[in-house]
Amino acid sequence: ESKATLKVEEAPVLFVKKLEAKSVEEKDTVTLEVELSKRTTEVKWMKNSSVLHPHANMEIKAEGTKHSLVIKSAAYADRGFYSCETLHDKTQAKVNVEMRPVKLVKGLQQVDVHEKECATFEVELSHENVEATWMKDGLRLKAQDNCRISAQ
Repeated sequence: ESKATLKVEEAPVLFVKKLEAKSVEEKDTVTLEVELSKRTTEVKWMKNSSVLHPHANMEIKAEGTKHSLVIKSAAYADRGFYSCETLHDKTQAKVNVEMRPVKLVKGLQQVDVHEKECATFEVELSHENVEATWMKDGLRLKAQDNCRISAQ
């Protein structure tokens, strides 16, 4: 008589398709995708070594062996190193978020006024919600009694 023990270990879940570096402009959508050697729910997404969880601006999806992380309306704060981990494997890639190139749609026009009258200067920019600086003779203007700065 002869006896033997058969020990079957589960095959490791490895990355068939690894993360790729991405570079996007602010407000764009970033999609990070991986593909695994077999189905599993034990997948962890991380950014700069912190575990990520879905929220209003971030979606974590899994369809079969394909897993993805979607960042909607990327902000400058979303840049960093993202990783995806299984129990046996890990992949990492850098995400870079570039500031939107703001262009002057309508520049300053010459304004002629008499002393003590009000002068209004206007510019139109290619994007909304952009921080701008008004300057006179190379010095930054600040809102005061005689100077009002506004954005519409």
